[in-house]
Order: sequence, then structure tokens, then C-alpha cells
Amino acid sequence: MTDAHSSFGPRPVRIAAWLVAAALAGCTPAASEQPASASPTAAPTSVAPTDVAPTAAATLEPMTPTPEPVSFLQRRDTPPGGVAAQFEYFPVGNGPCNGLDETVPAVLVDGAPPEVATSYYLCVMGFAADVTIDVTLTLPDGTVRAFAIPEPSRGSAVLVLELLPGEPIGIYTATATQGDLQATGSYEVFRAAFPRVHAAQPVSGPAGSLFSFALAGFTPGSQVGFDLYQNVDGGIYVYLTTLPPAITDAVGEAIYTLPTTPGDPQGLYCVVYRRASPPPTPQCDASFTLTP
Repeated sequence: MTDAHSSFGPRPVRIAAWLVAAALAGCTPAASEQPASASPTAAPTSVAPTDVAPTAAATLEPMTPTPEPVSFLQRRDTPPGGVAAQFEYFPVGNGPCNGLDETVPAVLVDGAPPEVATSYYLCVMGFAADVTIDVTLTLPDGTVRAFAIPEPSRGSAVLVLELLPGEPIGIYTATATQGDLQATGSYEVFRAAFPRVHAAQPVSGPAGSLFSFALAGFTPGSQVGFDLYQNVDGGIYVYLTTLPPAITDAVGEAIYTLPTTPGDPQGLYCVVYRRASPPPTPQCDASFTLTP
């Protein structure tokens, strides 16, 4: 069996992990979730993992505010002092695994090592085209998660991984196998170095759905306030209301669940967490979409 091994030591951190697998263009997925961004050369679609063992994330109780008497998404409140009535925001980003062209089997992280409360790309490259690649991910606590990437075009694929509060911190090891070909890559997952709010999958659904946000990097045991905005015209977001605060745990993390109701308008929404010193121009910290 041919084996290629790569490892990634601690570096400044920007990205992180949930388990959704995605193949590059031409791959037939087993599910339909789309990642937040793509590129002309890489258009991943989700493939659900198999044999996923329970993780600590399931034990972290989400906080869900009660939208009484009017749904949060149907409010049109006056913003309090220091909160923008509207702002313009256009998210930008590169596609996954751009510029990586391995001629031998390889598994590697695209970018810096992952942190809690964000998503990252695991690049699986250098395999034969149109033949299923099996991937296992071993967590620091010994949990093993399995993925099948069916018939990847050009022999390359992207795993879109999400790391939520409660997942173990430490060394993760990914192994990709295709017949006699095998590659292994190790990388370290860290706690968030700075406050962040991450929209957990799924980030779209019909009115009445629950949407979850992962918080990390905050002061332990602190309250984190949110303002809710709606996209009304291209990149223009208008203030709807202030949401009840989240309370972080002993490591400064939390899972916050926002309820919607069947009568809520379709469209794109975002939350902005309250900062001690708000920036001159706000931007969305986490977004979600209500679909038909």
C-alpha cells in the first residue's frame, strides 16, 4: 500500500470543524448541503458521514430564546444607541483548496489550523478519478468518523468540516484510502483565539426552522448580546430587533438557537454580536436564509 503522510503544527488560527464531506465538481453527493463559498474549480456538495459516534457537542445544551409576543424576524424595532439602523456588507472569500495540485495521494488542511466555531476545508488530492475514496477522521478522544466520497472527478475532493463547541481539542488524523493508495494527514484543533460567532449547518430552511450559532473565544461565563438584521437590497441589511443574550460556559463557548415561525418572511438574515467597541461599519457575524 502506498502511503503519503503530512502533518501541520501550531500556527496562527483562522478556521475549524463539523462533519460534512464534499467532492469537487463532477462528484455525485449523497446529500444536498452547500458550503458557504466555492470557486470555479471547486464546487463542493455535502456527503453525510457514516458511523458517526456521539461527541461532546451533543451534551452542550443550546440556549433558545422565546419569541413572545411577536416573532423576532417580524419585528421592526428602533435600534438602541450605538447600534446601526442599517449597513452594507458583501462577504468575500476564496474557494476551497485553490492552487493545490498534488500528483501523489495527500490529505491536508487548506489554510491555518482549525479553531472552534468555524468551518474548514480538508483537501483530499492525488487519487485516481471516478473511483470512490474512503476517508476516516480520528479525533483526540478516539472517536472515528467515516466518509465515502463517490467517484471524484480528477481524483480530488474536499471535506467541509465544522467544529462546534464541545468537540475535543487536540490532534485530528485523517486517512484517505482508494484501493492500494492511501494518504494520512494530521492537524491540531484549537480553541478560538478571538471572539467569533459561527452559523452552524444547516444555514437555510423554511420558515419555522431553528437556526443554531456557535460562540467561541468569549470571556467565560459572560453574556453575549445580538442584534438581528434582514437583507433588503443586495448588500443592504436593516435592523430588526435585539435578541436575548447568550451566556458562555467555563471556556467561553456556547450554542445559541434562534427560533423562527411559519409566518416569517423568506430571505437572508444575519446576526451581529455586541462588541465593547463597535466597529465604524458593522458586518454580519453569522447568516441564515429562510427558504420557500
